[in-house]
Amino acid sequence: MKRIRILSIGALLLFGTSGHAQERRWTLEECIAHVYRQNIEIKTQELTAAEKRLSLSESKWSYAPDLSASADYSLSTGRVLDPTTYDFVENQTVSGNNASVGVSLPLFDGLRNHYNLQRAKLDLRSSLLAVETTRRSVRLNVTARYLEVLCAEETIRDAEQVVSELEVQAGGRRSGWSRPAR
Repeated sequence: MKRIRILSIGALLLFGTSGHAQERRWTLEECIAHVYRQNIEIKTQELTAAEKRLSLSESKWSYAPDLSASADYSLSTGRVLDPTTYDFVENQTVSGNNASVGVSLPLFDGLRNHYNLQRAKLDLRSSLLAVETTRRSVRLNVTARYLEVLCAEETIRDAEQVVSELEVQAGGRRSGWSRPAR
């Protein structure tokens, strides 16, 4: 009974902890690529850049003429006003339609469109530089943390080596080696 209990506890510990181990080590480039995909600051900057691209496109379209069109159709029955004689007519059906098209093109607006386009180009450039700056900053942070992990692993290996050397020395003393008496 005691043996079964020990075996079941051992199996539980063996299989219970194996699920938490990482399958493989990530390289620095994999870590950076993962952070580029998941970092909220980078995504925010990229969305801002996309917004600036749309603003630039809108500024380019401001040079195009404004075009408007409308169509109207009316139908009246019963007692209606005849549009040709302006008399009321009983039990009649009068219909009418109207269509219009308009185009507007400013001749000179004080170079407003030109300056808006230049501003939109500079805003986009600034936004793209902000994305690149954020990416570089994140890359430096990930690299620093990766190097910290590597240094910590090296420190652990060094400490384990020192412990094993001390165990060898302690084992030698136990087996008959002793410090010379003074």
